[in-house]
Amino acid sequence: MIVHLVDMSPEALKPAPEAYATIRKELESYSPVLAAKPELVVATKMDATGSDKVLKTFKKKVKKVVEISAVTGVGLKELVRELFRATAPTDEVE
Repeated sequence: MIVHLVDMSPEALKPAPEAYATIRKELESYSPVLAAKPELVVATKMDATGSDKVLKTFKKKVKKVVEISAVTGVGLKELVRELFRATAPTDEVE
């Protein structure tokens, strides 16, 4: 399982879709086997002003995204649940 943390703040160094595309391209160049592993995309800094607009644009390219804010704690429980579902043996998942 690969977890991608993507900065959704408007002040990010690169726009979220571009940052995600860059890391995917680098990963595929480095190892096609690694790039083929399941992934979880996490939208970070969702507490930042304007992050909801960035996320809306990002979701046009990436459909399954877990939204979190480390500052407020929003979405962290969902992130833990998603990680558990993705990594637990199938007979243990609710």
